[in-house]
Amino acid sequence: MVLETTVETPSEQATKNYFEFQTEYTGRYADKVNPLYEYIVHTLLGGNDEQATQIQSLTFTILNGMEELTVVDWSMRSSTRFAVRLLVRKLLLMFAIEGLGTLDTENTEGIVNWLVGHIEGGNS
Repeated sequence: MVLETTVETPSEQATKNYFEFQTEYTGRYADKVNPLYEYIVHTLLGGNDEQATQIQSLTFTILNGMEELTVVDWSMRSSTRFAVRLLVRKLLLMFAIEGLGTLDTENTEGIVNWLVGHIEGGNS
């Protein structure tokens, strides 16, 4: 009998835990739900909220993933930013929201930069 062990990165673990669309969020970053939603709709999508339910679910799922990653200090570990970037990219692919483009690194980086500035351990 051979036992296989695989090691998942933190972003893979976080993404794996949230493959189902989140319909609500009351976690640690609940105060960030509306600001992140507004950032995605107004900054990245130019005010287009036609997919509001899906965008809201994406927002919940990103914040759930951030809890799973337990970001402590963005500046101390470059792997933290990489893990968050990977999580965001996978979620954009999963949600396939028109206008956010899964391969558009500008939108991925925009969301990551927003998280860096607004999640504890970030720059602000």
